[in-house]
Amino acid sequence: MDRRELNRQIREGQIRGVYLLDGTEENIKQECLAAIRKSLFPDDMGDFDTTVLENATVDDLILACDTLPMLNERRLVLDMDDPMITGRKDVHPDVTKYISDMPDTAVLIFYCHGKTDSRRSLVKTLARMNRQVTFNPLREKELLEWIMQTFRACGKTCSSEAAMELTFVSGEDTAALRGEIGKISAFTGSREEISLQDIHAMATPSGSYRVWELTDRVVAGEATRAFGLLRDMHAGGESDFLVIYMLTRQYRNMLALMDMAGSGREEILAKTGIQPQVLGRMQALVKQYERGQVLSSLEMCIDTEYQMKSGQMVQTGAAENLILRLLALRKGVSS
Repeated sequence: MDRRELNRQIREGQIRGVYLLDGTEENIKQECLAAIRKSLFPDDMGDFDTTVLENATVDDLILACDTLPMLNERRLVLDMDDPMITGRKDVHPDVTKYISDMPDTAVLIFYCHGKTDSRRSLVKTLARMNRQVTFNPLREKELLEWIMQTFRACGKTCSSEAAMELTFVSGEDTAALRGEIGKISAFTGSREEISLQDIHAMATPSGSYRVWELTDRVVAGEATRAFGLLRDMHAGGESDFLVIYMLTRQYRNMLALMDMAGSGREEILAKTGIQPQVLGRMQALVKQYERGQVLSSLEMCIDTEYQMKSGQMVQTGAAENLILRLLALRKGVSS
């Protein structure tokens, strides 16, 4: 079962039987669990009819599901990280038999933080029953839709362009993004439309964005802005190792884009690992460079990184020195 089908069941009040919720996207998984609870207990009177199990025996599990609800039509039984699905314990035959014919008065959810062990017989059984819902990190389109939907829940409208800019600035972690969306929504007051200016005014830059901005300024040849960003990063505790690594990756990606000129967007993203949010910016920068300049810049970065790792160069001042050399090369070729 995919998330869309589960969401449909939640909306239509069709939550029945047993479910397995797993996968690495914990924030969306928690949101889904909260929505299931709201669907079962619309009057928010579910405390008496919710049982949370941890390290439970088979008898504990069956007893919880067989217990009749007190105030609602169904009892919610939440079995957290059961060893039968994480791989630390074999499934008991009684469990397999029981979940195939559960009482209508119970909803049983096996909840796993992270991934389950797909080799376990209980996981295979739930998958065959089409009761496993895996929450993987959202793909680009899904993430943008989730951002726009979350803004709508705050009474705001957000374009796909603004949503993409938010992921570019603040990253793709949905838990962090939810906080950013709330902050930006509060900042706009009674105005409904979220603009790019709102994103840049209020969104908290992620560490990767700060590094990207620095490398972007270096590649663009903007010395004053580049060194200002470097000082800010040093003040925030970022190491020269990270700065140099990111510069190396930036020039390597630029070279890859040159080699893939004429290729489609999806192919480029798949082969290079470049974030969708920055691809257009990088393609614009590549047009300002000659291949020989990119190669020379990449060699400078690789050589500096090697000297630091081998102890031939101290870390303090290494990034500043490299940036000076890169800017000099950029200026020399551009002039």
